[in-house]
This record gives sequence, C-alpha cells and structure tokens, in this order.
Amino acid sequence: MNNILDINNKNLPKAIIDYANKKKDIVFDFDEVIYMNQDGNIFINDKNIDGDPLKIWQTCINKWKKNKGDNEISALGFFSYDFKNILYPNYQFKNHRNSKTPYFWFGKPSSVISADDYKYNYEKQNIKLKQDLLNLKNFDKIINHIKTYLYDGDVYQINFTQPLIYQYSGNALDLYIQIRDKSEPKFGFFLDIDDIQYLSFTPEKFFTKNKNYIKSYPIKGTIKKEVSKEKDFDRVLQLQNSSKDKAEHLMIVDLLRNDLGQVCKFGSIEVNDLFSVKTFKTIHHMESEVIGIPKEKITEIEIIKSIFPGGSITGAPKFRAMQVIDDLENYNRALYTGCIGTIMGNGDMDFNICIRTMTIEGKKATYPVGGGIVWDSKSELEYNEAKEKANILSQN
Repeated sequence: MNNILDINNKNLPKAIIDYANKKKDIVFDFDEVIYMNQDGNIFINDKNIDGDPLKIWQTCINKWKKNKGDNEISALGFFSYDFKNILYPNYQFKNHRNSKTPYFWFGKPSSVISADDYKYNYEKQNIKLKQDLLNLKNFDKIINHIKTYLYDGDVYQINFTQPLIYQYSGNALDLYIQIRDKSEPKFGFFLDIDDIQYLSFTPEKFFTKNKNYIKSYPIKGTIKKEVSKEKDFDRVLQLQNSSKDKAEHLMIVDLLRNDLGQVCKFGSIEVNDLFSVKTFKTIHHMESEVIGIPKEKITEIEIIKSIFPGGSITGAPKFRAMQVIDDLENYNRALYTGCIGTIMGNGDMDFNICIRTMTIEGKKATYPVGGGIVWDSKSELEYNEAKEKANILSQN
C-alpha cells in the first residue's frame, strides 16, 4: 500500500525532493544553514564567518555528516552557476545583480518525512510575461557573433541562454505543484530559502557519487515531441541520426570524461549508453552516462571544484566558454544551470543540473532557457528549441 503524505494541514515545507519513481523527501525545517552571498561573505546561521569559503563549506558539511546516519540527508542545497566566480578567481566575471541568489546555500534538515508520494490542494496560479525572448533577428545576430568565436577556434560550442521574466504574486509552492503536475519532471525540486523560492523541473542529473562510483549524465541534443505516435517515432529517429546533435553531444561527453578524470582513479572512466535518446513530457533529449571510480578519500568540495559547472551548460572548452558566455549574456544566471541536491551522512552525493528552473524573488519570476551553439547551428531552429523548452510554462 502506498504511503501518501497529506501536507495540506502541516506547516508548509521548506524543500521537496520530488524525483519520479522514487520516494519523496519533504523537509519542514533546518537546524543550521550555511550560505555565501554575492559580496563573498559566508554565514552560518546568520553569523559571519571569515576564511576560505571552500574550506569553511567542507568543514561545515563534515560536521553535519557526523550528526546524521549513513542514509539520512546531512545537507540539502545548491551551488549557483555564479559560484564559478569563486572557483575561477583570476578572471573578473560580470555581476549584473539581477538576483540575490547566494553563490551557495545549504541547510542541515531537522524535520524530514519520506513518503511514496504526497498530496497538496493547490490554488490555481497565474504568471504574466514581462520580458520575452529576443526576437529572431536579434537572436540571429548573437548566433553569428558566437560563430566568430567558433571560426577563430576559441571554442567548439557555446551554451547561450536568456531569461524569460514573469510578473508573479502568489504562493510559490502552489505554482510548483501546478507546473509539476503538468510537466511530470524527472527530477523535481522545490526549495524555499525565505526571501527566494526555487522551482526546478529538470530532466538532467549532474552527478551521483557513492564509495564505488561517480556517475554523470550529460544531456545535449533536443527535439520536440509530437502528439501523433507515428510522427513522434520519426522525431526520435531524427535525433538519433542527427550528426550535428551527436557531434555536439560528444564534445560534452569528452569534457565530462576529462573533468571526472581529475577525481577518479586513472583508467577507470567509461562511457555507457552513448547517444541514448530519453523521452520527457514535451521533448526528447540525447543523454549518455559517464562513470568513474573515485580516488581514495576524495572530498565533496574537491568533486565540485573538478566538475562544476557542468559542461553541458557551458560549452567547450569550459573556461573559455564561460568567458564568452560572460561577454554575450546580459544577466547573471543565478541558480539556473547551477546544481541542486543532497549529501548523505555517509558522503553519498546526488545533484541535478538546474535547467527548466524558475527563481521567484518578490513579485518577479525568472525562467531562463538556452541551448548549445555549434558551427552548423541554424538560428531559427535554435530559436524554436529555446521556445520549446519553455513549453512547460505555456501549459499553465
């Protein structure tokens, strides 16, 4: 018999780990919180802590792990995409200050209920578009600009993104459940850090880690689903046989192999299910598994330093791609394309790439979309793909 948790008559949850075909973890409070704001200040329970942010974070996580059982969540939280500013301090990335999202935020859960599923009677929510995507003419100019970098050999691929901005005043949890019920995400995640709420409907697992393996699941290559089964089958074949998408995908797989090689034993990296096509509510994606055996006594922050941010959302080579993105994009991505997840008491890690992710701050909701641009990318096709990735909002 399924264990269904009714959260209507409880205090509203602070977080929901909402993965398809898995038990749901509903978090109602945190004992401690650590975060780093955009000025580089680190706080533990709102007390300012001086020192190296990476060492402070790791020390805090170590302490939390000791206070939890092996299979209990010791830490839940995220690294924003802009955490790259800390990992690459020798390059001056722009700060547009369009979001107050911390560079990182983690909490130690104090009240967690696991259930097969949960029910919550949400009220219908409405969002009003304030800022749309660039028009095709201006988008085409950016694609051509990217191709100058590609032609010059600076990069092989750039993941260009832009934000959709909505006016919103309502209940963030209600909006999360409303979109979740329509989009049926593979890795749903809700997080409320008081001033900001994050609603993630991502299909992409960044990495999992246990004592035996580190596994990453890069997604690159997208095509729209069709209502007709016959036409949709043709769509899947089209993606499977796309030389452009395969080349784009392989670049990111190779990048992930290199990143994981820094924290895995020599010769242990393997690739499984290369170019596998996975089906989601509105689109099909190309996904592979990159797997390696972790080195002895590797720490959580060493893994993050080696593989963050994920190559699927930067392009290749990663550092130069991030510089180009910084030149092209006129906003800070904040949590979008960062990662969110959990660390267990035994050190197991499970993090998602934050695509299909909305950030709510006050009366503003931001939902960026984007995709990988390579030499043979066509502006109109890339533009349509970006719009397709926002389809989970148009259904609401």
